[in-house]
Amino acid sequence: MPRSHTRRRVLLAVGAAGTATTTGCLDWLTRSASDSHRLSVSEAESAHTATEFDAYAGRIRDRYGPHGVWGIQNGNQDPGSSERLALVGAWSDQWVLGSPAEDEGIHVPIDIAAVLYRVEAPDDRTEEQATHRLWMWTAATPTQPDDGAGSTTLTTLSVGVELERGVLGSYSPTTSIGPDDAPVGIGLDGDPPVPQARRRLPAGRIQPDPDETTEGKNGACVLNWSGGHGTTVSVAGVCELRRQPDRDYELTVTSDASASQGTL
Repeated sequence: MPRSHTRRRVLLAVGAAGTATTTGCLDWLTRSASDSHRLSVSEAESAHTATEFDAYAGRIRDRYGPHGVWGIQNGNQDPGSSERLALVGAWSDQWVLGSPAEDEGIHVPIDIAAVLYRVEAPDDRTEEQATHRLWMWTAATPTQPDDGAGSTTLTTLSVGVELERGVLGSYSPTTSIGPDDAPVGIGLDGDPPVPQARRRLPAGRIQPDPDETTEGKNGACVLNWSGGHGTTVSVAGVCELRRQPDRDYELTVTSDASASQGTL
């Protein structure tokens, strides 16, 4: 099991134990939930064609508005559009934090997507390593009760990638960002300087996880949002990947979330 996934599971188990000791006394006032979802990204097999992913991004924008895959800058347009970037593949999934929709309790539908591009070398240059860029995104909207009692607050949301083989280079965003810094700009320096996008940040802060983000061979990049918000939150980022030309990537993109219900 990858190192960061193991660490998350330990933290989730500790959180669940703490919740179990309090719910008997405080009932629904202290309900909480934490979980994660893994999306396998195989360079050899894309889940979506370019046309299919454009349609998916359109549906996601209808659902999340400016918190969609490409943020507020480009609508449904792929911000990776460039003569120097070639789409390798795109993947997506949806999962639910908490209880089923028909049951009482926390219910947070969460979407996750990843898009992999190959950086084309100029005609006059030969690359020793194949260079790629990975766009990763996740968004969540807590379901709120019709009567307003026991509202759900999203407290953490993250998206990250772990390389099983390859080298993780630069990534964005690189620092802690709050609402005063919004819209959050995401993009890499260099040639070509894409994909790029701008995103809203209604509350809380987004930053790379200092314990789980490591550049280099078999590296990882995890972007965390933390705060307290009762409507849509999204997290997105981009990172540069390098590998030997004769090998394919096997990546794991992970979405983690936690939420609480009620107030003390």
